[in-house]
Amino acid sequence: MQRYFVKVAEVSSPIGRLAQRAKRPLIIVDDLTRPTPTSQILEALIPWLMDRGVFPEDLTVIVALGTHAPLDERQLEVKLGERVLSSCRVIQHDPRAPDLTPVAKLPTGRVVRINPAVAEADLRISIGSILPHPTAGFGGGKMIMPGVADFDSIKEHHLTYMRHPLSTLGNVDGNRFFEESLKIAEAVGIDLSIRCLYNGAGEVSEIIAGGFEETMREGTRSTLARLGHKMGHRVDICIISPLPYISGPQMLKALAIASVATRPGGGILFVTPSKGTLSEDFVHAFSEARERCGDDPLGRIEELLQKKEPILPDRSMDFNMAIFNTIERSLDKRVIFASPEIPKERIAAMGFEHATSIREGIARLFDQFPNAEVAIFPSGGFVIPVIEGGSEK
Repeated sequence: MQRYFVKVAEVSSPIGRLAQRAKRPLIIVDDLTRPTPTSQILEALIPWLMDRGVFPEDLTVIVALGTHAPLDERQLEVKLGERVLSSCRVIQHDPRAPDLTPVAKLPTGRVVRINPAVAEADLRISIGSILPHPTAGFGGGKMIMPGVADFDSIKEHHLTYMRHPLSTLGNVDGNRFFEESLKIAEAVGIDLSIRCLYNGAGEVSEIIAGGFEETMREGTRSTLARLGHKMGHRVDICIISPLPYISGPQMLKALAIASVATRPGGGILFVTPSKGTLSEDFVHAFSEARERCGDDPLGRIEELLQKKEPILPDRSMDFNMAIFNTIERSLDKRVIFASPEIPKERIAAMGFEHATSIREGIARLFDQFPNAEVAIFPSGGFVIPVIEGGSEK
């Protein structure tokens, strides 16, 4: 990690000058839903800032939760490291806080408000990862929106742009979901963005640094080259694991990715990791969402999106996005969850089939598709199926 950051320091001399003048320096980081090795990067970054006159006690680290749940003390230590927790001011973003600061507007007219610590900082550095995302094309451009934004503007943004025809996996060109997030970040201003890129095994293969948009554009091109899997057509069966995501809404991203690779009427075998979890609360909410969709799920989803209303108003927006995407993308496919640990009743409550093993799930699918073409993605969070000459939505 140190050798990566030497490169960062060498190309970021303007940041060094800004750091020397900074009175309110701030670092924005993602949460544990992303595999970013944040504590290791901070171990290199903070001494570099200290050499340029930034004292740890003056430094604020904010966890850009968006609408995710806050981290507990143990999770914060895993994410940031004990030294940062003990020496720096650490805060976690609350999208419903009353003191959020207006900074911009969405094209819909909705005012975007952000955490005051971010708005008032005179040096802003972000640390994150670029990973495939079913709607934004790639995650990594969302450190400001939704990372440190208010709930109402996050809701407005997500429900307005998630169905844009170019808001698709692996695409940022003309992707309004991505572009509107980027515009908010530009309005706020991030002085240095540090981004981790990954290979297909989920290992950090490169760290890039520079301007927010510059690194995002470069990083998405590089990530597509690394993780893009060209396919001449969709297959009959897709076998996929959701790694690196192992719980709740994030885990379901892999279903959206599998749906891109699987033809209508085909089958998906969703292999949950040994530590994968679908909590009873999550399953209950998912089941409730399916019930609210009734006999016409697509019609109900379209109706809600037209009104810019979530299907479960008391849940986070990433939860609602996961439900919208999962229901919509799985309606024309047979989905089997293979897990020896997650109870059959929980899978059934979500509207899917359950298999106690991969072998059992494969046998069932091959009974239906005896001459199937199969795609296998061991780490679904680190792959982008690219259907040559076809839509990816």
